[in-house]
Amino acid sequence: MDVHAEDIEVLILGNSHAFDGINPQYLSYSSFNLAYHAQEFVYDKFLVEKYIERMHSLKCLVFTMSYFTLFEDDMHGWRANKYRLYCDIDNGVKLSESLECLKNDNFKFLVDFYFEGKNLIICDSLGNAKEYEYFPYYDWEANGKGAALRHTLYSEGKGIMNLYILEAIKQLQEKYDVTVIFITFPAWQTYIQNLDRRQYMLMQQIMDKLTQQDSDIFYYNFLDDTTFVQSDFFNVDHLNERGAVKMTRKLNKILQSVLKD
Repeated sequence: MDVHAEDIEVLILGNSHAFDGINPQYLSYSSFNLAYHAQEFVYDKFLVEKYIERMHSLKCLVFTMSYFTLFEDDMHGWRANKYRLYCDIDNGVKLSESLECLKNDNFKFLVDFYFEGKNLIICDSLGNAKEYEYFPYYDWEANGKGAALRHTLYSEGKGIMNLYILEAIKQLQEKYDVTVIFITFPAWQTYIQNLDRRQYMLMQQIMDKLTQQDSDIFYYNFLDDTTFVQSDFFNVDHLNERGAVKMTRKLNKILQSVLKD
């Protein structure tokens, strides 16, 4: 991102749905995929704010709007120290939580890198994931139920956590005169069938209201797009490399439509 920032026309943000689902090489615009595993909405905002003054060619911000995006609140989560150490993001994490030597997974990384010579980078130079394929023996039924339950975060007491981020993104769009696109990525039917309808419908209502208020903000929902077949998925809610090419080509058509000038 530091290398490409000045030339980027389209920046992709979000969680693993976008990290695994968009390959910038198949876009007609100079693009970078800044999404990552479990990257919460608030970190999308932080990253845009960090780089936007350098992105002199920027035309469009593409955000991931997953089923759970508006409802999650894990800013001090399992990777919060990485954003503080490597992205210079002041996320309020305590110093003790920022020390990598206190994290259990780092000994394994040390062994993998220094003793076994493994390459720990799981994306290419444009941020595209390069790790997943289709597994024909994957249990689509059981994992569909499990993933949907894990991603159901709405409750009467908790409500929506990230509306203020939506407003901040809207302000960035207006200040820098860029187009904003939100995308819900495709998922397999066993995942979709087990979603909580209240959470899903509330998400749709919020996105409909947002796009109606601003002509430069767009929302595209590919959740149950039937052109994606089982072999396009790594698991019930993530595309594999083949599916990512198909999804990126769909995004490219959208960009060509909304960025006509």
